[in-house]
Amino acid sequence: MRGRFIFPLDGEDDVAIGSGTTESDDPQENARWAAAQQPGAYQLPAGARANIVVALDTVTPDAGAARALRVTYSVDTKRYSVDTTTALVLSTTSCL
Repeated sequence: MRGRFIFPLDGEDDVAIGSGTTESDDPQENARWAAAQQPGAYQLPAGARANIVVALDTVTPDAGAARALRVTYSVDTKRYSVDTTTALVLSTTSCL
């Protein structure tokens, strides 16, 4: 895994950045990456929304994978932990 990022959402947008690359030729996508924040100390105000984005690299020349992610957060003094069920697979060949 290359990194984890938080993308605050403004207005009606549901997605700050979809699947793609961290090294884009699109100036708008590069501006979104520049606005990304690290999740460690990030504080999301009540009622606000954000995307959590995971950047992956292939671990061999033709494939890479990430299993479910755990998101841990606090509300006031209470801590919560959520395990996602999403798995990601990168491949330079067909996954089918």
